[in-house]
Amino acid sequence: MHDRFPIFAALDKEWEEFSASCQARAALRRWRTVEPALAGIETMKDVLAARRDRHRADEVLGALVSRAERDPAAARAVLQALMPGLVRLAMAFGKADPDTTSGDLVAIAWERICSYPTHRIRSVAANLLFDIRKQLLADREPIEHLPSRDVVASAEDEVIARLILEEVTSAEATGVITEGAAELILTTRVDGHPVVELAARRGVTAHGLVQRRRRAESRLRDHLDVA
Repeated sequence: MHDRFPIFAALDKEWEEFSASCQARAALRRWRTVEPALAGIETMKDVLAARRDRHRADEVLGALVSRAERDPAAARAVLQALMPGLVRLAMAFGKADPDTTSGDLVAIAWERICSYPTHRIRSVAANLLFDIRKQLLADREPIEHLPSRDVVASAEDEVIARLILEEVTSAEATGVITEGAAELILTTRVDGHPVVELAARRGVTAHGLVQRRRRAESRLRDHLDVA
């Protein structure tokens, strides 16, 4: 299944490496010290096991999302716990462009994890996935007509792509987004280069790259709304 969505395979590999790292062990010790709900969580595998335990899932994920905004390790653990749900969303909404959709889902998921309301203590995973789905559908409107790399672009697609090129270039020239961010948007959105391949060439994580693109596109959308 991950063959269709390379970013998920990249995240799984990243998770395996992170789980065995000193950073992960330090995070686990930190969590057990300050979060009673995480008592007994000795490894990152225990975090994912708790996600599947209906008696513990909410208390464990709730403790992690409460820390996510200031603790990237906690946010990363929640992201991995949501992976099965993200794959299902990608299968449902990414048939036309799986790479773009899966990248968008990861970026939206990170935002939602880091801003999850602490008072929503029940059905944490379900609430997060609902919010992610809702945001994905809301975000599709501005980019849904971009030409796919697998489809010959129509004349209308060419016009839309040219308009997007002009908007991104203008935003870069006025300092709304950086030159690197503009290149990232155009390379992945218009030229259709997969995020995972681009990340590998640049020696960065796919997760980090989609976050950077997400932030740039958010600034671009705000700029266009004002304009």
